[in-house]
Amino acid sequence: MSIAPKFLEELKSNEKLEDEVMAFIAERIALKPSLRQIVLSAILREVATKDDIENLRSEIANLKKYIDDRASSVEQKISSLEGKFEDRISSVEQRTARIEGQLSLFIKVFIAFNVPILIGIIGILLKM
Repeated sequence: MSIAPKFLEELKSNEKLEDEVMAFIAERIALKPSLRQIVLSAILREVATKDDIENLRSEIANLKKYIDDRASSVEQKISSLEGKFEDRISSVEQRTARIEGQLSLFIKVFIAFNVPILIGIIGILLKM
């Protein structure tokens, strides 16, 4: 077995040794600018910058404006449809009222023509 697996095994089993090795590595990284730059570059890829946050805020503001515009548009369309439906309902109510009036007139005319006939038939039946 080579030395690397033995070294890793020793690090896993000895917490104090692990801390010493990690401190040694951290110290070396801190002292060498090229290593610091590599570590910082790797970290900065994962960090959001102020510009990133500003861009995100701007995109959120644009999205809110878009949503508000769409909501306003939908509200206007609903209002327009409400007006159209109210007009149609009013028209149907007017037609229904006219039909009721015509039906009432039809019933009166029917009665006016048929009552004398019925009275005549009843009179004829009574004379029999």
